[in-house]
Amino acid sequence: NAAARAANNERLQAIEGAFAGVTSKISSTKSGDHAVTSPGENGGEAFVGYTNVIFNVYYRAWKTPDDTTHSSAIAHVKIVVMRNGDIISSEFVKRSGDSLVDKSVQRALDQVERQKLPPFPTTTQDTQRTFFIEFNLEAKQSEG
Repeated sequence: NAAARAANNERLQAIEGAFAGVTSKISSTKSGDHAVTSPGENGGEAFVGYTNVIFNVYYRAWKTPDDTTHSSAIAHVKIVVMRNGDIISSEFVKRSGDSLVDKSVQRALDQVERQKLPPFPTTTQDTQRTFFIEFNLEAKQSEG
């Protein structure tokens, strides 16, 4: 049990380290609750790691367009996930204003929707949760 906790903490630190330089934002809400201003609030420490996993899955799936002239384009999306990791919905809350960027974000949403996300941490009783992800082109391109 202690070894499993240590391995889990190690994975969490690796995930958090991977996102230390990313300037994009992600927040989460409980179904029917108010928006959470920072990951982990109203969800506990376990949801900080889970929120980072969700962010990572979508950002890895996002292939940015090479020929856009709007390097500061930002699209906001809403993802609703069931407790077991099934994706209920994914949709734009606000488009970036650049059709190439919006199409690339939509492709990422579609790609991830065809797979299943990890189930929620066992410490939460939520049946579903809503995540808001900001797809920031400038931040993504600065990652290399």
